[in-house]
Amino acid sequence: MIRQDRKSPTFIFYAWLLLCTICSATAQVHLYPYTLPTVSNAEVLSNPWTGGFDLPQWSMGDLNQDGVDELAVFDRAGDFWLIFSWENGTWVSRPELALKMPACRSFALLRDYNGDGIADIFTQTTGGIRLYRGSNEGLYTSFSVESNLIEYNTGFGNSNIYNRSIDIPHIGDMDGDGDLDILSFEVIGTTLPLYKNLSAELGYARDSLLFIQEDPCWGDFKESETDNNIQLAFSCDGKRAGPKHAGSTELVFDGDGDGDFDLVLGDISSRGLSYLENIGGGVDSMIRVDYTFPSNSLSVDMPIFPAAYAIDVDMNGVQDLVVSPNGNSRYFNLNNAWLYRFDENTTPNFVFDRQDFLIETTLDLGSDSYGVFYDVDEDGLQDLLLSGSSIYRAVGDDSNGQIAYYRNTGNATTPAFNLESDDWLGLSFLGYFRYRPCFGDIDNDGFDDMLLGNSEGRLIHFERNATGSFVFDTTFYCGIDVGNAAHPTLFDVDDDGDLDLVIGKEYLGSINYYPNLNPADMTPFQPDSLNGFFGGISVSEGGFIIGNAVPHFIESNEEVLLLVGGSSGKTAAYVLDSDSLLSGSFSVASTKWGGIDVGTEAAPFTSDINNDGSIDVLYGNRRGGLNLFSEVITDSSQILGLSTVNTDNKLALFPNPVRSQLTISGLPKEEVELKIIDLQGRVIEVYIVQSNDGQVTLDLTFIEKGMYLGVLSNRNFAQVTSIFSKF
Repeated sequence: MIRQDRKSPTFIFYAWLLLCTICSATAQVHLYPYTLPTVSNAEVLSNPWTGGFDLPQWSMGDLNQDGVDELAVFDRAGDFWLIFSWENGTWVSRPELALKMPACRSFALLRDYNGDGIADIFTQTTGGIRLYRGSNEGLYTSFSVESNLIEYNTGFGNSNIYNRSIDIPHIGDMDGDGDLDILSFEVIGTTLPLYKNLSAELGYARDSLLFIQEDPCWGDFKESETDNNIQLAFSCDGKRAGPKHAGSTELVFDGDGDGDFDLVLGDISSRGLSYLENIGGGVDSMIRVDYTFPSNSLSVDMPIFPAAYAIDVDMNGVQDLVVSPNGNSRYFNLNNAWLYRFDENTTPNFVFDRQDFLIETTLDLGSDSYGVFYDVDEDGLQDLLLSGSSIYRAVGDDSNGQIAYYRNTGNATTPAFNLESDDWLGLSFLGYFRYRPCFGDIDNDGFDDMLLGNSEGRLIHFERNATGSFVFDTTFYCGIDVGNAAHPTLFDVDDDGDLDLVIGKEYLGSINYYPNLNPADMTPFQPDSLNGFFGGISVSEGGFIIGNAVPHFIESNEEVLLLVGGSSGKTAAYVLDSDSLLSGSFSVASTKWGGIDVGTEAAPFTSDINNDGSIDVLYGNRRGGLNLFSEVITDSSQILGLSTVNTDNKLALFPNPVRSQLTISGLPKEEVELKIIDLQGRVIEVYIVQSNDGQVTLDLTFIEKGMYLGVLSNRNFAQVTSIFSKF
């Protein structure tokens, strides 16, 4: 059965054909972003399923070849990409574009280093900076490594331009010659070197990477070895100044409109940003320091290590500032995107606007999230419960773990979730963190029990009564303690008719198994697991002790799969083997089930929330929000993010499916370009067509069997897309 969200018969046929190719849930399930269900707090969230923000880094570039920059957010909490497009005056999440981004780590900034109008990426690599080159690949940008480690000429050979993994360098045109230069602290030293790109001076194209260290002491200042204090009028004199503590971020811009480059520094030892004013006049020398930037507005005040980014948040052609945390501990995990809008009437030219730029548009409950669909109000519709580890939104304003309850106010086929309580059952008052709920009738009394795993490795027990209320029982259920980060799930593992208990653990990402020995007993599960290495499973990555296993069972194709998320961000799938419950190992069905990687702390939960017979998967993650996926494509824009507009003609492709000859009708009279593109975004063929009667026939005999997109465009209208199949 196929989703009824889409009205197009072509789309319904396409989705059916795609679903038919999924022969086995064990090996070939592929998940696609599912963004249709609405979520409301006080208002409808425009981007509910982004997965949240923890340590976001902000930059812009064209990622879908439409000539308009996307907003790219790289979150170092899991090294995860979030992409947004500017549509009708607002930023709209584009998860299908995020899936096309390359793997990066620590920092990632979009820049156009070669001037071709296509975004490139600078990111961290061992010892320095890596460059990915962007290329036009159909309807999206693909990336390939241009330089594994950017180097500069020392005069005696080449050496890497160093960048610490915690630092964020400045990458921009420092001398107005059109190529990109780099500012980055060295491994030793408290001064800021300028690495000048000589491509323009030597007559090479901008895609050359010819760097020298032009100035080892750009700006004539020195930063303290122990804090963020700045010494002005400092001259290197060919020497390096002392060891540098790790942790600096750099942003260069003209903050006072006088035509020279000023500098904003973030420091791992500081809660604020330091603004260094440049004297100008062709001499880069800092003459004033403001440690409370911006002192003309609400100054930045974050617990640790803020970083500033220049982006055009309202697409008016002028760059604004967004400030977010860059540290790995005790950082704001809400209210962590402080927006300062450009204002030419102030100096520096930025005025505080809000603390939750884009965050207010999405589900986010701090960090380490987990989501569950469960019928809380017993109306037959699955509601949404979102759990977070803890919330830290302001200095002096942090809270324990809690669960937000979103009631399903939609219907059986069109779910819609509305916030009923941001602290369901008052769980924050229990004083624990990292709640992990699961539900089921443990004692066979006809009412569900709720078990809550928590950060201390124990289980909290609630029992539902005849009125539908959950009644608290104990914080130490059955005397079970798995150490840290208990993640329970209930399932009839041994197929004896009652629910057994399986608990994912922090240590090694392994799993404990507790069979239900007597449902009628007050303690149906023994304190000690009968198998502390259930299925031989460990989802911790090589060399790491922490794994944070998140177990979840699904039944498909007459077999039971045990899905296990974990710290790697991926979900492994194992085939449940009834002969190996107490010892031995389960066979591995997939090491990356569904093809999904959420960065870190993958926490999957499956359901069918719109009753279409297909799997929907809710993912929690390190960043505190939720991602929602489905095993069928629910929106054709999720394939490649195509922009579709109305024309005076009605485009039609037939027959569909096509064997050899494809006829296209509804074409405009002027010359148009038709691209045939596969579902990976690769251009298979390009036709230039023109027809007075609005119809052409193409020979597609050479194209292999599969699903394709016909993309039509010319100078007068945007891309018009239609899906067809070849058999």
